[in-house]
Amino acid sequence: MKWFTANDIKQWADRRDAQSILPELVGRLIRATVPASAITRFRFPSGDAVYLTGWDGILESQARVYSIESGLSLWECGTNANPKSKADEDYAKRTENTLGFEPQSATYVFVTPRIWNGAENWAQEKRDAHIWKNVIVLTAVELEDWLSLCPVVALWFAEYIHHQPLIKVYTIDTFGEKWATGPEIKLNPDILLGGRENEQEKIYQNLQRPSISIIQSMVQEESLAFAVACIIRHPQAEELKDKCLVVENEDVLERLIEEYDDLIFIANVGHKNHIYATQKGHRIIYATSIAEVPKVNELISLPEIDRDKFIDSLESSGIQREYAEQLSKETVRNITILRRRLKFDLTCPEWAKPENVRDLIPAILVGRWHDKSEGDKEIIAKLAGEPYDKYSAKLQRWLNSNDSPLVTVDGAWRIISPYDAFWHASNHISITDFTNYEYTVNQITEDNDPDATEKLVSTSLRFWENKQHYSGWLKEGIFQSAILISLISESTTLQTLQRGNVWIDSLIRDILNKSTIEWWYSNKRVLHLIAEAAPRCYVNYIRNDIEKKDSIIRRLFTPKSDTVDIFGPGENYTEILQSFNMLLWETDLLLPVCQILLELSSIENTLNTADKPINSLQTTYTVWYPQTYASIEQRLEILTTLSKKYPEQIFRLCKKLVNEWDRSTLCPTYPMRWRRFGQERPQPMQGDVIIAINHICRLMVDICDLSEEQVCDVLELADQSSIGEANRALLFGYILRNKTNFIDNYAITDKIRDTIYHHKSYPDAKWALGSDEINKWEYLLQEIEARDPIQKYRWMFKDFCLESLGINRKDHDLPSLYREQLKIRSNALREIYKIHGINGIYELSQIVGCPYIVGGTYAHICKQKDFNEILNIVKSASEVLKQFARGFFCNYVVRFGVQKFIDKIKSLKFDAFEDGILLAVTSIHTSETIWQYIETLPASAQLNYWEHAQIGVYEKKEDNIFLINKLNTAHRYEESINIIYHTLKTQSIPSQLIVDTILGIISHPPGDKIEFRYELSEIIVALDKRADVATEKLFLIEFIFYNLLKHYGHSTKIRLIDELMSNPQSLMYILNYAYLSSDPAERQSELNKMEQRNERIYARLAFDILWDLRRIPCVDKGYKIDECGLNKYIQELRKLGAKAHKLTHVDHTIGELLANYPEINGYPPKAICEIIENLNNSDINSGFRTRLINKRGVTVRPALEGGSLEKAESMKYKQYADRIRFTYPVIAEIFDSLSAEYQDMALKEDLRTKIEKMEY
Repeated sequence: MKWFTANDIKQWADRRDAQSILPELVGRLIRATVPASAITRFRFPSGDAVYLTGWDGILESQARVYSIESGLSLWECGTNANPKSKADEDYAKRTENTLGFEPQSATYVFVTPRIWNGAENWAQEKRDAHIWKNVIVLTAVELEDWLSLCPVVALWFAEYIHHQPLIKVYTIDTFGEKWATGPEIKLNPDILLGGRENEQEKIYQNLQRPSISIIQSMVQEESLAFAVACIIRHPQAEELKDKCLVVENEDVLERLIEEYDDLIFIANVGHKNHIYATQKGHRIIYATSIAEVPKVNELISLPEIDRDKFIDSLESSGIQREYAEQLSKETVRNITILRRRLKFDLTCPEWAKPENVRDLIPAILVGRWHDKSEGDKEIIAKLAGEPYDKYSAKLQRWLNSNDSPLVTVDGAWRIISPYDAFWHASNHISITDFTNYEYTVNQITEDNDPDATEKLVSTSLRFWENKQHYSGWLKEGIFQSAILISLISESTTLQTLQRGNVWIDSLIRDILNKSTIEWWYSNKRVLHLIAEAAPRCYVNYIRNDIEKKDSIIRRLFTPKSDTVDIFGPGENYTEILQSFNMLLWETDLLLPVCQILLELSSIENTLNTADKPINSLQTTYTVWYPQTYASIEQRLEILTTLSKKYPEQIFRLCKKLVNEWDRSTLCPTYPMRWRRFGQERPQPMQGDVIIAINHICRLMVDICDLSEEQVCDVLELADQSSIGEANRALLFGYILRNKTNFIDNYAITDKIRDTIYHHKSYPDAKWALGSDEINKWEYLLQEIEARDPIQKYRWMFKDFCLESLGINRKDHDLPSLYREQLKIRSNALREIYKIHGINGIYELSQIVGCPYIVGGTYAHICKQKDFNEILNIVKSASEVLKQFARGFFCNYVVRFGVQKFIDKIKSLKFDAFEDGILLAVTSIHTSETIWQYIETLPASAQLNYWEHAQIGVYEKKEDNIFLINKLNTAHRYEESINIIYHTLKTQSIPSQLIVDTILGIISHPPGDKIEFRYELSEIIVALDKRADVATEKLFLIEFIFYNLLKHYGHSTKIRLIDELMSNPQSLMYILNYAYLSSDPAERQSELNKMEQRNERIYARLAFDILWDLRRIPCVDKGYKIDECGLNKYIQELRKLGAKAHKLTHVDHTIGELLANYPEINGYPPKAICEIIENLNNSDINSGFRTRLINKRGVTVRPALEGGSLEKAESMKYKQYADRIRFTYPVIAEIFDSLSAEYQDMALKEDLRTKIEKMEY
């Protein structure tokens, strides 16, 4: 097949570009003629590189190239009009200087695109000189012949010299360029390959030998483009390109197959049986769509393109990432829709032609629906004007058509690209269609959740049945269509009664005006779509509603409770707030939406969650990354406007915006999907950040009300380096000018003092203020600090640790730091005592954060008379003063010693100072001296002491045993547990005492939660290893505290489990607690017992143990089975079960135990197979199957992974079944059923993922 003649080549030689292209032409011809493996050296510079010095071409080949024999050949090319003159010149130059080559071992080749009649004579003359191994001349005639043998190169050359591709046949580069080039960008071919690596590899494998490949995708052109992209990205792409043609004409393909050998064809013509083509060495890749169903076994079906790789490819093609993400979602990564969206292809798709589109209009108006919902089918039938079954039959034609606009997955239908479909169909949607659409909108909006009222107040996790008539999937589609109608009507005239956007506004307005609180809850899933469909109407309705006395929106924004249940249903306002976050992006809606949010922020909300109105405003106005399209000037102007009506909220917002802004984070919000499609987010400049911070600081000064809280907020900002020196001076100067308002204010002076301490403690830090600024802070502190010592020194006792510049923390150890703190605090108390006496000390105690420290410090400076006075005030003292007293008595012992403390108490009459003495002795750590004194007190006082005494762990075993007994007497078993735990490795506390202590916890539970849970579990494990413990008591303890042991990973290490696995009677004991008898009389007796709380607890514990059992009886640690023992165990257990009328449950448990055997090499073991086969009991089989499923546990997989894990499980059980299929058919059937079930689960996961991918 020739596309030109020698004369065409001669005429091309007159063009200026011939000199630079000729070496490239020769190089392509060589690569198309000789396999790459035969070429060991190849250099043919082309283009601008032809002007480099040296040979025009160097080739070393192990195979013959056209008429040039194998070996080394050196090439010269010339396009001169006089070829002989050029040939003589080059020959002489290269013969004189071969540039290091040996002429006798090289063939000299001269190439000219001219017709030269004397070429052969000239070559023979040079050969006769015997200087070169051989001399060859290639003229336009030889080039024409050579090109006829290399159709791909000939096609490339024809396209080049004619400046346009030939009809219906292309080179790889030409097709790739045509397909990928759009009005503004050029697509990266990798966009077709992402997530299709397996299919790409199959193509590469088929290219290694003569073969026929058939590729199928949604659209035939995509299959074609995928094959081309595979060639372009092949490791040997350059070699393959010179052998590959894209053919779109069947006749041309037939001729090429017949005329040439060893070529690659990528064709989108009807795939015929071209087996004979492979006999000529050809490799053919046919491109098909889902409309075709090729009858072949090895069809290469293309999966959906990977999302991340799709986006990366678009970004590498020159599209901003955010826009690429939007395109990914809107086109569902359908390449054909993408090319239409980017205006690469303006061809009207077949389904959108006037004669076809009417069938699809009902589906386009709905957008998506589920055919498992009767309500959805009713809506479709209404729009279609015919029964659903009849209409869905029409859709089947388009469902599997080339470039289908529809997709269905497990009953869920949707238009692939709603915008693409609406754009093409909009002119064909009649007024009747829109009238029917209005009817459907009204129908679905009346579909409230019958349980909405109850759900509105629900705060805990519950599983609700969906009782709504229409699916949420349908509602999303219908309101999405409302957005598109409104949006498209702005540029296209639609056949609506009013202009499309006005009509949609009217629809939404009517819906909102009739709405109830139940409606808002029932439709929360589509609120963001309603807001985008008619944003102004949505905002106006809410703005009017919040002004009403019984506002729906205010009720929804009122938290259900004061706490958050992470497993609960969440708050009622979350979706509304998300719609506000979307609307805040709009410049013209920013002010009214901000006003709404500020009104709603006045509703008390103490929840520790991020989704609050004030936080939405903070995200929007974030200085370094604002979440709105409004300019910096507009944002700041709106802030100023809002501050006039909402000064308190705006002040709070301003503080959030500026406070440590350089270390802040945010959760991004998103603008309207359709109305802002393709619009980039504004990128703030550094100058904008500075402008915003300056304005916000000035605004805070303007609206500050000089309240304690707001002044502290200003001070918190006034030392931050991130706001700049000028703003620090502005904020601090404002406080300084108004200092007379803050004199004696503790909170403000404490804030200033903390700031000074913070900066002076780290003077070399980058954020630390300079001495000039710090001096101003110190001056302000001196000016406003209280003069009365009680207020002046209050700050010293706000916490245990004293942060004072008088203490050098870097150079002191802890005892030294304690002494320094005590010295400073003692001096302060002396000054207070000097002016106010002991009452001043009491007054200070009641206003500080840590009254215990006040008492402790005062103990080091007190008078002797103070001891009795403080004892005396305890009886009528507040809890704060009691804390003061405890600190006093504890440190009194530190100062004077415990013996003087006891002597002081003994000198008093106990009855007169009982409350004070008991508080005093329980304020210090217990010791033998204290015990001896306590023994002299009345029994009630002794019991009071041991109920409240401060307990430690002692070195002597006898002391600890004494303490444990005393604590147990006072039912303080948890403290006993703490002592036992800390002496486990050093002292041998008697086992009986430990058992009594643990049993004491059981008989006198401490409340909702045991404090020393970990310690108790370790004690039980240690007790389990002792030989002197009564077995029954040990098993009871391990049974009661089984869940505690399990929590800390000890449940498999205890003797209780060993007992259950070795003694069927013990396991039956557990089973009796867990299950009811099948005998009516026994069953009723057991039910009566269940009225007792302990019985219910034991039943729960028994069930937990049975559920957690992961061992199998009569199996050692190496998983060797004692077959005889196992059979005997099962037989005895079944006898016990039958006797107790619980055989069904016992058999089920036996099956579960057998399934616990680990799935190691050789699974399933023969012993287990034979037991199941011989018994062939449905309950045992069911238990075996159930445990196999349950022991899989929780699965974790990447997003959009699909059913890969389930497929692996299915394959595993299929392999197990195959191993024993003809030996143990009963258990093989169990494995087969599991394999089928997991295969079904995998399919469901794949289908679910396919739907999710469309939304992602």
